[in-house]
Amino acid sequence: MNLPLKLGLIYLVSEVALQYFRRASGQSRRADGGSFYAIWIAISLGIIGGITVTHFLPAYHFALPRAVAQTLGTVFAAGLILRWWAIFSLGKFFTVDVAIASDHRLVVRGPYHLMRHPSYTGALLAFVALAATFQNWLSLACILVPIGAALAYRIYVEEIALEATFGDEYRQYAAETKRLVPGVF
Repeated sequence: MNLPLKLGLIYLVSEVALQYFRRASGQSRRADGGSFYAIWIAISLGIIGGITVTHFLPAYHFALPRAVAQTLGTVFAAGLILRWWAIFSLGKFFTVDVAIASDHRLVVRGPYHLMRHPSYTGALLAFVALAATFQNWLSLACILVPIGAALAYRIYVEEIALEATFGDEYRQYAAETKRLVPGVF
């Protein structure tokens, strides 16, 4: 089994587990704005596009030394670990769709102490590593552009919901932390 397929299957199993266990309850106020579907459509189209481009446009192929491939596996694993750390840090407040529970609290512990959206940072790390294993420059773009755009939209939707719920507390937190990369962005 080749590396892109292995990593893709690992990511898929991880996300399917989330979908099954972490939906918002009926008591939560949903504020998803269609971002859940946007993310899944972007992931699906990105991966299909990446596979298609790899097979039909081999001129954009680049060689991936074995040491780099192994490093990409580590980056992928680090991304998933960060994503799951963020999910466990949110505890009962994590849902796959943007929703605010009646007893919701602003979580600033764990990776949320360093950045506002560590779950998406982890997902992006995993997708950068996965996309690089396709060894095709156009595949990188096919995978990362739609997924990056969908995650940017999701962040926008989440921040609106969090600011509407927590007001000044969230604005203060946002002023003290970056979105995706501590101290940078």
